[in-house]
Amino acid sequence: TGIFDPKVAALSGSDVLGFAKRAYEAVKECDKRASIDDGKFSALVTETAISNSHGVKTSEKSTLLSGYMICMVKTRGQASSMAWDYDVTRSIRFSPEKISRSAAEKAVASIRPKTGESFVGKVILDPEPAMEILLYPIFYSVNADNVQRKRSIWTGRIGGEVAVPNLNVTDDGLFPQGIGSSSFDAEGVPRQKTPIATKGVLKGFLHN
Repeated sequence: TGIFDPKVAALSGSDVLGFAKRAYEAVKECDKRASIDDGKFSALVTETAISNSHGVKTSEKSTLLSGYMICMVKTRGQASSMAWDYDVTRSIRFSPEKISRSAAEKAVASIRPKTGESFVGKVILDPEPAMEILLYPIFYSVNADNVQRKRSIWTGRIGGEVAVPNLNVTDDGLFPQGIGSSSFDAEGVPRQKTPIATKGVLKGFLHN
């Protein structure tokens, strides 16, 4: 539900260009030292229809509004890292300014990096590094093709503990306004919620 927004579908090319202009202005307002290296904003309307000899006949429309901005800073002979931020949404609730400010702030913060000392303790991670560390290994391990080829470290471990007890992972193809949500998959099979790990216990794998 919520994967089609008529307001996104009604956007014109000039409206999307307006997002880009707002993003550009937001970078300059955030910090004059920040410059834009790259950026893109787009609005998509997609209609998918499936019909086959097994009696499947269904169709669905969806919208997608997305944008990203890459910024950097050059000051007093020093250059920052390339910093970026993005947003993807099904609905018209979208802020180019938020994306740009975040990218500019990250660029400014990386001008003079410092080496940290090793320690044992808790850390707070941005979504991107958190995804690299946590989600990608899980995605790889629960892919049934990897399991069948014995490339997954979780092969043969259904029903066993594979993670800490406070970890729950669910593949939810019906998540409201989800970027990957839809009523049916590429074969016309209805989407569903599939538990992957519950309280650290492996429940199953994801098959095509």
